[in-house]
Amino acid sequence: MFTRWGLFYAYIYDIADFSVSIYDAETNLIGQYAGCPIHLGAMSFSTKACVAKFPKLDEGDVVIINDPYAGGTHTPDVTCVAPMYYKGEIMGYACARAHWVDMGGGGVGSQAWGTHIATEGFRIFPMKLVEKGKINKEFVELVKNQVRAPQGVEGDFMAQIGACGVAQMEMVKLIERFDVETVKIAMKEIREYTKYVFRSIIEKLPDGEYEGVDFAETDGVREKSVAIKTKITIKGDQLTVDFKGTDPLVEGAINSPLANTHGAVLYSSIGMLAPGLPINEGIYDCIDIKVPEGCWLNARWPHPTIGSTTHTATKIATSVWMALSKIDPKKAIGSTYGECNWYIASVKDPETGLPMLVSDLPSGGWGATSEHDGMNAANDPHIVNALLMSAEVAEMAHPVYWQHYGMRTDSGGPGKYRGGVGMIFKFKPLGDMELSMETSRTKIGAPGVEGGGRGSIQYVLKQYPDGKLETVMGNDLEKEGKWHMSLQANMRFEEGTSFVLLTSGGGGYGDPLERDPEKVLQDVIDQYVSIEGARKDYGVVIDPKTMAIDYEETMTLRKQLSMSEEFKQYIQGVRKDYLLLQSIL
Repeated sequence: MFTRWGLFYAYIYDIADFSVSIYDAETNLIGQYAGCPIHLGAMSFSTKACVAKFPKLDEGDVVIINDPYAGGTHTPDVTCVAPMYYKGEIMGYACARAHWVDMGGGGVGSQAWGTHIATEGFRIFPMKLVEKGKINKEFVELVKNQVRAPQGVEGDFMAQIGACGVAQMEMVKLIERFDVETVKIAMKEIREYTKYVFRSIIEKLPDGEYEGVDFAETDGVREKSVAIKTKITIKGDQLTVDFKGTDPLVEGAINSPLANTHGAVLYSSIGMLAPGLPINEGIYDCIDIKVPEGCWLNARWPHPTIGSTTHTATKIATSVWMALSKIDPKKAIGSTYGECNWYIASVKDPETGLPMLVSDLPSGGWGATSEHDGMNAANDPHIVNALLMSAEVAEMAHPVYWQHYGMRTDSGGPGKYRGGVGMIFKFKPLGDMELSMETSRTKIGAPGVEGGGRGSIQYVLKQYPDGKLETVMGNDLEKEGKWHMSLQANMRFEEGTSFVLLTSGGGGYGDPLERDPEKVLQDVIDQYVSIEGARKDYGVVIDPKTMAIDYEETMTLRKQLSMSEEFKQYIQGVRKDYLLLQSIL
């Protein structure tokens, strides 16, 4: 339904950071394509806010919104809502959301990591972008005047307006194929079907209270971690998610608007309990979400929110998964790398002298389950349908040169089932670059479950022309005990230097000493695990010359490690890379 190829920014049309949905006349969600699952739920807040502001929209109207405190999430997520009519009767609403590459503010891509929402760019309360088919050109020019990359604004506006227009046309076709009443009944029935199936799934779970915890390692201002405490209560066919005890609003820009918090709870719950269920309003009836006033998952003006969808949502989801995994250990999942690693950079184009924006969501490893290893190099679940921009597209669309694009050996959490491995990214800007970025898992890696080990920690580095590496985010490679803030704006990369990112792997499942040695050997052959990692993380001894397993030595070593408290603490702690970074890069 989304006119993807009409978009102007590669961040949207190539990475596909967008979602579309339709609603009935009462703004009940009927269906959604969640290009980014975190948009699930959040778009309903935006649609309801727009219709509340304009309860009698005319044919040809389109309302726009991005205000985090009025149904939005973070300012770059721009949403358009339009009515769908048939012969003068309102049949519902179409909604198209896309992440814009920049909305102005104090940092590239609106990533200022400041202490006030004003630093995050242009904030739009619900207003008419199009009225009776006529676009508000003055507003379009106003937006172009606020952002760093105005050349794509009109194209992206028209693509989102066009997406809503396609929904209108398809609604007319559907009605003419059947009739108005049949379509209305179908809208109601699909909601009732989803509600019935989801309630029956919940009802089969044991009643009780289950708790989970995760942390943001910083708010971007202070180094202190920020906690999310989740208690899930199952009673009959109803599920309640309560965030009582979660830390209060923070000074930095990771506060989550209510719309974003709901979205994270919904996609994480559905993904674990009912992954094949049609997404509509029927789900909402089965989950009661309680978010205390004053906590950092219920943002209020003027608390900034730029990291809400890409950073905080991953922590909300992890805490929900940690709670749900206690219901049935067989359904437990090691944590993902738990971060979008969203970066956006302004690079001076050597040909034009003008700044160009380049952005991506570098992937990492997913957690292992009771039946299989975690997925390697995959986008975090809340943006799982978004794509990783290829080196070829990045070079074609931006003044950058890619130097390394591959998987990171030994980054997956050890376990009977291994966590998925992360990646190594390295590119050189062809001019001076200013880069803003968020990352996490830089202090300690993604947790495993049922005895599984943690994934590796993440690093962001600057490499100089002589090969020297400088840590710019995370634990310092040279100065032990020194940590660099993992949420930063406007970092300078001079022409000739390179940006390097090492992403984390997912958490493991089960005792790594129980992993089949043949699987460990295959991991070594595939370069997911090094020979040293096989020995230290799995107790498997492999001859580097013959690439054969020494089973006698392996049995002896595994017996020793099984009785070693130091080994258990090691795989649950900060695991280091066994391969020298200089040899990789």
